[in-house]
Amino acid sequence: MSKLKINPKEFDIVHSFGDCFVPFNVYTSQSCHKTAVKVAQKSGTGVYNYLKNTILNPLNFIVLPIEKFSYQHGDKKGGIISPTEWIKREIIEEYKVHKEKIVVIPNGVDLKEFNPENRGQFRDAVRKELNLKADDIVLIFVAYEFKRKGLRYIIESLPFIKSERIKLIAIGG
Repeated sequence: MSKLKINPKEFDIVHSFGDCFVPFNVYTSQSCHKTAVKVAQKSGTGVYNYLKNTILNPLNFIVLPIEKFSYQHGDKKGGIISPTEWIKREIIEEYKVHKEKIVVIPNGVDLKEFNPENRGQFRDAVRKELNLKADDIVLIFVAYEFKRKGLRYIIESLPFIKSERIKLIAIGG
């Protein structure tokens, strides 16, 4: 059995959904875990909640140092690609990365599949499956980390919309 040997000098960009200790020139980010930890620390009450989201969470001992290495190395070398301005700001604030070292490139989408022309092809079947009426106005919130991304604010604003036709679908966790 042969072993895979990775030489970071052979790659220009490595796109991953997590950070790594391998010193590449350009890193792609999906989030800023350090900010997520801070939000988790503030949520709820009490010492246990704080400890659960810091010292007692072993994931933080792995992810935070790797994230710090990745973003600071990207700052010194080639740079960082972020999918949103929001994540770019978090990386700058948490790791003091120079803003010129981060470029925002939104995640791609298949324009043939996700096209307004396809609306009629899927609309009725999806609405039937979700028990939605044809004239319902549907808001879709797709995210991970609902608290951090602000789902609460959408839910709290719904009573101010004077319509029975507004429906909210939250997808993620």
